[in-house]
Amino acid sequence: MTESSSLVPGTFSPPLRETISSTSFPDRGGIHSRLGLSGARTLSSAIVGERHTQRAKTRQKRSFYDAQLKNLEEYGMLLENTPSHITLENPPPSQSSGQKESKMASVSTCQNHAFDLRLNDITNNLTAGVSVDQDLKSTAANGDESSAGERTGRRPTYEIQDPIYGKVVIDSACAVEIMNLSEFQRLKDVLQHGITALIGMLPSPHINRFDHSVGAMILVKHVGGSEEAQLAALLHDVSHTALSHVTDLVFGYVVHEVEKDIFLEKTQIPSVLKKHGFDPKRVFKEELFPLLELPSPEICADRLDYALRDSVSFGYLELKEAQEIYRSTVAMDGKMVLKSLEAAKLLGHAYLTSDQKVWADGAQSYLYKLAAEAIKLSLQEGTISKTSLWTHGDQAFWKELVDHASVRVRKIVERVNPRCTLIETHEQPSAAGESGETLPAPTAGIEEQGDQLERCTLKLRVRTIDPPVKTPSGVQPLSALDPDFHRRRSDYILSRQSPVSFMVKYSPLPYEPPTSSAQQPHH
Repeated sequence: MTESSSLVPGTFSPPLRETISSTSFPDRGGIHSRLGLSGARTLSSAIVGERHTQRAKTRQKRSFYDAQLKNLEEYGMLLENTPSHITLENPPPSQSSGQKESKMASVSTCQNHAFDLRLNDITNNLTAGVSVDQDLKSTAANGDESSAGERTGRRPTYEIQDPIYGKVVIDSACAVEIMNLSEFQRLKDVLQHGITALIGMLPSPHINRFDHSVGAMILVKHVGGSEEAQLAALLHDVSHTALSHVTDLVFGYVVHEVEKDIFLEKTQIPSVLKKHGFDPKRVFKEELFPLLELPSPEICADRLDYALRDSVSFGYLELKEAQEIYRSTVAMDGKMVLKSLEAAKLLGHAYLTSDQKVWADGAQSYLYKLAAEAIKLSLQEGTISKTSLWTHGDQAFWKELVDHASVRVRKIVERVNPRCTLIETHEQPSAAGESGETLPAPTAGIEEQGDQLERCTLKLRVRTIDPPVKTPSGVQPLSALDPDFHRRRSDYILSRQSPVSFMVKYSPLPYEPPTSSAQQPHH
């Protein structure tokens, strides 16, 4: 039986066992009294014949039920009262031999009584709510998807319940195997927003690279992208270091892109791709997949997934609005477009606000800069290694840096805390300001006791999109259809073309390791 089999929950409804009712067949005494002996014998023969017929039907039904139970055992039918899905965060443990024996004994018990039962009765007699299909998923979750497939004849799958995209079944055997590799699972401990999320400056639960990578794959799948394109989306961020883009400021280049091949060569991912018939070199070239990556202001799976997740988390989109945008997203000519003008407006404005208030906010940029200085100095002093950027998650890496920090590094780390405020001064950049030198406060009224002030100048990165909209006359950018959005986007880009001067107010705090709650997964 293939995955497309009709043997799925709700389609198998065996008939009730037919019974001989007392109204149709009166008691023996009543028959004799009304019909006499001859008539009673004639009717009794009819009853006996009917009972033989009923027994024959019962045997047929029992054979039918036995066949269904065999299907349950062989193919792993998902029963109505058993768990029908498994999430990636908490895969069920492998069953012990005792559990498996108990399960088989329960199936045997069902076989003895199946012809008397409805499907729900069969379901209720399967102990512990464990089905063969769940065994399959359990095996896949433990990285043994090939043996699971051999046992059931079906490919392992994962079902994911995403807050925005809903229930999604990942049916690519290659994707399932990759998602279980330790080098991919590590992304659960790499937060999307690096140091600012780690220290609690952003709303929780925080989005991690695992969620984002799976989300990008779901979007490519949603618009009909090939399995190869889905795998490219799944792997596009796999080489991210701890603290993500903070390390770009340390080394002066986009680390997860430049060093992607170096990282992947040390993993099992290329061999898994080859095993399933994919060319790793092609899958790793994101530019080959426009559904995954396109230059801004276009939308693509990478950009759209983090836009939806972040905008909902920051409060600039309601969940139902994000879901509406998702439903409106389709592919045309190999690119993502939106069917609805209203959905495009929601996305365009939410993305712009997220950039203005969070992604390109002065405090975010300043703290990234401080964290990068602490990492660079620690690498120079030899208290941490570059390798640990890939072997550690955010929290473990930052803790190791602080635990081995010199006095110079610790002074920087103490300034990396949520009590950092930047006030835009609209002043011309100065040499002192650019150096980050602590200056006497010329802004009386903003400081509090214990606060320290300094000037800094930052060149803020601006990110905007201009969502393409499907119209009767063809695909057009939102800015061509909505003058208000065009004006707002143009004004924002213009306001960020020059470096921005800030007055920084902060209170140095002793370092305290972040709690693990800062890295709660979404899926």
